[in-house]
Amino acid sequence: MRDVKSGGCVDFDSGRRAAHVVVDVPCAGPYDARVFTQIPLRPGATQAETQERADIACAVARDMAGPAWLPKSPEIWAWWTPAHVSGLGSKDLVTCYLTTKRGDS
Repeated sequence: MRDVKSGGCVDFDSGRRAAHVVVDVPCAGPYDARVFTQIPLRPGATQAETQERADIACAVARDMAGPAWLPKSPEIWAWWTPAHVSGLGSKDLVTCYLTTKRGDS
């Protein structure tokens, strides 16, 4: 998820076995989720705290500067990725996205 740029769309049904691995697809066609922002975010003391911080960061981003295509009250999701997973020079990052019903996109 962290490799998808802001505004990008993804397909969850890529046939891959890992939940965090998605396929970047054009937003003009059907897609399962659309990324609306990515925010550098350090981890919390626990996994639950990290998720809570990620959820709050995405909610604030939606309320403060959501793109025009973002619905008024979407259900947003947050996917946090530690820097060591993405390679040298990366930052801890939360990817904020919303899901769609396949075909409604």
